[in-house]
Amino acid sequence: RFLHTFPTVSDLAAADEQEVLTLWSGLGYYRRARQLHAAAKMVVQEFGGTFPTQFDDVLSLPGVGRYTAGAITSFAYDMPSPILEANTIRLFSRLMGLELESTTSAAQKELWAFAESLLPRRGGGAAAINQAVMELGSLVCKPAQPECSSCSVSKFCVAYRQGTQLRLPVLKKKVPTEARVHGLVVVARQGKYLMRRNGDGKWWQGLWDFPRVDITELLAVSVGTRSINGRPAANASKLLETESQESSLVEAALNSDLDLECKITQRLLVLRHAVTRYKISLHCFEASLSAGQSKPLGAD
Repeated sequence: RFLHTFPTVSDLAAADEQEVLTLWSGLGYYRRARQLHAAAKMVVQEFGGTFPTQFDDVLSLPGVGRYTAGAITSFAYDMPSPILEANTIRLFSRLMGLELESTTSAAQKELWAFAESLLPRRGGGAAAINQAVMELGSLVCKPAQPECSSCSVSKFCVAYRQGTQLRLPVLKKKVPTEARVHGLVVVARQGKYLMRRNGDGKWWQGLWDFPRVDITELLAVSVGTRSINGRPAANASKLLETESQESSLVEAALNSDLDLECKITQRLLVLRHAVTRYKISLHCFEASLSAGQSKPLGAD
């Protein structure tokens, strides 16, 4: 439906951001949709509606980094642009015997230089080489069980010679996940539901959602610390449940945030999902407008 609605870069560039975000639903992080939209505008305004062919021009587009620019110019135009991604990082690190953590600037400098050294400077063939090293990394130089005995370049591999292939590449330590508790409130009146557009810097920026509050943050603010009675604030919703405080906490925050008079009537369910490094428990409530509430519910 996205491609049907925006068959050309000009169609996408001329679209309203809200329509782009709506049609992007289910296609991944919404930040990508915003960047794609901004890139389409730039292609139309600065490149006459034709996608650029030069590496620096492609790299200038919003959302395009060095890897993406190299992949596009290499595969689309067979330009000698190096590519560095998970499979080639693993392959090159083992071939070089690189003992540096692979995401550091020093390691990246060596990896990019190695990738570039493999490419012909003229006469084409860069696309085939880039595809080959990506496939070699994916199918042969595997993370846990590299097939060194059948690898066509094992005789050049420092890690294979030293027996360190299972230890390389040196990976960055994983960022620990953080538990969060959010409260979402459904307010209905005469068959219509209250929704609001998330503001800048908020969760799911620019998207329409039922009103929600970050219970973890509310708890941290209410007690002036990140823990309650020695327990992490992120887990304190269990404490609140036992003390029947969760509904009143969410209700007070909702009314203050929206300048309404709502009363939570019940908790509907708890949903759990992950966003980047956050594990979110979403506590969903139903609420009604107080009888004395006269303020109309606007679009926002």
